[in-house]
Amino acid sequence: MQTVFLAIQERIPTYDGTYSGGLHQLWYFAHAAYYHEFFDAAVGPFTDVTRDHMISASRDFAANPRIYDQNDEAANILAEWLIDLDNPGVREHFIAPIKRVLQNMTPERGSSFTQLWAYNTAFFFLFRGIANNDQGYMDALAADGEMTAILEAAARYEYLYPDNAYLIENAIAELSRLAEIPSFREDVIAALSSILPV
Repeated sequence: MQTVFLAIQERIPTYDGTYSGGLHQLWYFAHAAYYHEFFDAAVGPFTDVTRDHMISASRDFAANPRIYDQNDEAANILAEWLIDLDNPGVREHFIAPIKRVLQNMTPERGSSFTQLWAYNTAFFFLFRGIANNDQGYMDALAADGEMTAILEAAARYEYLYPDNAYLIENAIAELSRLAEIPSFREDVIAALSSILPV
């Protein structure tokens, strides 16, 4: 895994938002590896050194301006990376890309299945971080302080309705889940009161 993350770092400077550099395959390999680490007792757990390589590669990737390109290949690569970020000890370092994905949604992106898939991976990240009681992640969310407003805005993306209404429902569900963090509770209640009919 450490070799994979080093290979990713080598390719990031020339990443152009397409499959040409092999980043889709490498992030997908990491996705498969984390899957087996979680479900197969014979695999892992991965070491702290491996986690640190993952964080280092991901920080470099997050700094590449092409990761949010509006084409299907970039969206597929983005989705694989977001899935890889959804791990304990990693989530807390990558609140900013999740916010960016949620804020980047537009009617044009909403017309692409692949862009919608990448967008929806952000909700899985948010769900598992709180549902799995990842304290480091929840502390980072609280320190950042912006997620309530971002999810409230996402719950108002009317162009996703009706064909992709599940994404609005996901935004409302994850907004509600933020109430598990005490510092967010009051703002969450106010946001939900504004969004939902009484």
